[in-house]
Amino acid sequence: MIEKTINNNFDCLKLDFHIHSCHSACGSLEMSPKNVITALKDNDIKIAAISDHNSIKNSFSFISYGMVNGICIFPACEIQTEEEIHVVVVFPNLEIAQTWQNWIDKIIPKIKLNPELFGDEPIVDEDENILDLPDFLYSVSLPVSFEELEKKASMDNLIFFPAHITDSSYSIISQLGFIPENHLFTYAEVSNSKDYNNFKKSKIDFTLITNSDAHYLNQIGLRYNCLFSNGLLKAYNEFVDILQDENKNKIGKDIEKIKNEIFLLIKDIFSNKNNVQKMEEIIKPIFNR
Repeated sequence: MIEKTINNNFDCLKLDFHIHSCHSACGSLEMSPKNVITALKDNDIKIAAISDHNSIKNSFSFISYGMVNGICIFPACEIQTEEEIHVVVVFPNLEIAQTWQNWIDKIIPKIKLNPELFGDEPIVDEDENILDLPDFLYSVSLPVSFEELEKKASMDNLIFFPAHITDSSYSIISQLGFIPENHLFTYAEVSNSKDYNNFKKSKIDFTLITNSDAHYLNQIGLRYNCLFSNGLLKAYNEFVDILQDENKNKIGKDIEKIKNEIFLLIKDIFSNKNNVQKMEEIIKPIFNR
């Protein structure tokens, strides 16, 4: 039986949109579907995204194993721009994600992978069987600018955000030294409570979120977002109800519909379009380290 009851304070729905799998060369080989989903369950995180470097190719097994356990997993990838800025792009479904992957595969520089230096990049199934072992490195810069990437993600109506914006490397501030005035992102990821509090005091035109950026199992649950939204909570509970339907042929169609609704609700919450924090729709970044 899949649990759908939310036991967090005031019906907080926990979300983490930046988790690496064993497919990321810099990630632990322990980051398999079973291990990651178990860690998410242990930390009561109900919605998550697998965001490997320039690749969604390990998302399939995570999504299916997540559904078995009542965890709503979205495909995502952490794209590295030509300025070496990391941007997380989250997709509503695998069809759109695969279209982006086809685009990435056409433009990514083919640099031969040295496993001894970088580690392996296995693509696995739910039982940790290796389906593919790529021989070129995915964690490289794509020949696309930050501005171009923003425009592409905006046109496809996707969730996207610059990652760990104050980190000393691969962040928009470390690489540019500033946040462009004409930026298109409406939310950005911070890695610690100090930076979160400093940004909250300044005049920013975007919402602050956080995610674990987990490369190892023990990092899951250290940072996440608490979302207070009656609409999102209702949609998530419907997601679980659909999974328990005995009509398996009906599940596929209905699950995509409700996941798309969940995706759009999260996008609207993150965007905070009305710039008003309502009691039923609030984001609270949680930092446990």
